[in-house]
Amino acid sequence: MFFKNKKIRGEMLKNLILKIRLNLRNLFTTKSHSKAEEINNQDNLIKNNSKISCILKSMILSNIRTKQPASYFFNSSYKNLTLITDDNIKIGAALFEPEFVDKQTKYVIFLHGSATNRDDISEIGDIKFLSKNNFMLLIPDYRDFGDSEGTFEKDKVSLDVKACFDFFIEKYSAVNISIIGFSFGTAISAEFIKFMHKNRYFLNDAYKPTTLILISPFTSFIKLISEFKITSVLKYILPAVWKEILYTFNFDTINNLEYFTGNLYLFHGEYDPLIKPSHSEEIQKKFNCYFKILQTDHMRILLNDNLWKEIENIF
Repeated sequence: MFFKNKKIRGEMLKNLILKIRLNLRNLFTTKSHSKAEEINNQDNLIKNNSKISCILKSMILSNIRTKQPASYFFNSSYKNLTLITDDNIKIGAALFEPEFVDKQTKYVIFLHGSATNRDDISEIGDIKFLSKNNFMLLIPDYRDFGDSEGTFEKDKVSLDVKACFDFFIEKYSAVNISIIGFSFGTAISAEFIKFMHKNRYFLNDAYKPTTLILISPFTSFIKLISEFKITSVLKYILPAVWKEILYTFNFDTINNLEYFTGNLYLFHGEYDPLIKPSHSEEIQKKFNCYFKILQTDHMRILLNDNLWKEIENIF
């Protein structure tokens, strides 16, 4: 979920520390007797909080490294698409097509994690293998990822996923569409489920995912981030920043899944240092769904042969 590029990550952490130090100095220095100076200090504090929030959001999404011009995604291994969302945002997507499309073709949308884009995911060998087994696979880049337009927002990213459903339904008259979500993509999957239910799109059965496969999910963003030490710093020293981060990324996967009525499958790496397997265990306990632990970690799980064999058997 976080930056793979150590140089970029180091620079952002350095900037973050500097901003926190500046805020602490403002918090603990003696208040000015001048009203004008006091207002100025408050304005600076708000600006610094805003800058810290921007840095943290970038670190969580890690989407800067995913940004590429449209020409970067013209790859012979997949068809490059531009989809238009209901709020008129252009998002990029990679489409893997089977040799023949028939009534047995399986339609799957893969929602990737942060710090990556559709081209990164397309390089996974077993992803390509699915299309040879009559799978129609669509991998979108959320707004603000890859060459997609817009700014990432929790309340808007469901429209990006809906654009994928619209594409399958309008072009192929698909009625049985499934979702595979990985890491941050699992939260987006569950958010989409809630969004579609609340807005009554599920009255059209074609918009109901028949199968939902979550790879390395977390129960909620609040629980996940609370497992990191930096949380205590943000929560008590920079409460305004903490509240803004929670507002921006308040994904509640375990409760959003209550709106899902299809078949749910969970996979998690036993040695995942980023999202502990206990998150999947808690989801499995609540929904009594299929759950498999694999002997791998967070980044290597998508390269695990057993994972893709399991997924192929599910369909």
